[in-house]
Amino acid sequence: MEFRQRLQEHPNLQDYVGRYPTFAHLLSASSWPGQLGTSSARRAAKRPAERPAEVQSGETAAGGSATTISGRYRLEKLLGRGGFAEVWLATDKVLRRQVAVKRPRPDLPERHATFASCLPEAQRVAGLDIPGIVQVFDVCDDEGRYCIVSQFIDGQTLDARMKSGPVPLGEAVETVAQVAEALHRAHLRDVVHRDIKPGNILLDRSGKPFVADFGLAVNEQEQVRERSALLGTCIYMSPEQAEGISKAIGPA
Repeated sequence: MEFRQRLQEHPNLQDYVGRYPTFAHLLSASSWPGQLGTSSARRAAKRPAERPAEVQSGETAAGGSATTISGRYRLEKLLGRGGFAEVWLATDKVLRRQVAVKRPRPDLPERHATFASCLPEAQRVAGLDIPGIVQVFDVCDDEGRYCIVSQFIDGQTLDARMKSGPVPLGEAVETVAQVAEALHRAHLRDVVHRDIKPGNILLDRSGKPFVADFGLAVNEQEQVRERSALLGTCIYMSPEQAEGISKAIGPA
């Protein structure tokens, strides 16, 4: 809370209770300046948290009616929703296969949905072509909001797998080894992911891992330009990333 306030953001207690229901009892007991003093915030801290949007699978496009992007990709089901984008299972009507379509959340300002903000990620991943990294197939226009079409991994995230129960040692070691190999090959191409976490590792039906979501990835030249930019997921950041020392972030 204090960190986000220093960035002049306005975090909301209800959002945190919804996103982290396991820690609702800690959040309600914490000191949240300007939040717990309101009756609505106190009620939010006491009531059971709603299921977070990221795991509400099964939602269909446009409230149940099919939506087609660029005349080719028919959205079928919401797979996940993050801070800036949402991912849909879609059907490629031309090649007759299932794909994943990542598009900007419709509730965000237009500046987060521009072609300029989408293209670097697509180009970066398309140029890798590495086993164990989700492939990018296309970039398309959804009424002015650009989307990334990529390989659909039929399975679950590593985060979901971990929450389903203890992971056997052999399975854990094999998963880490395969992810490390894929990242090493990306590092040899001068690409650093910067947001590796269980939620960005996809497991297919056989358990094979695939690294996804290169939206924060950078190369050495971009790191120099960013300087003190602070991007990523706090609990998975390396110390240099958390301190905003972008030029020091690397494969290690």
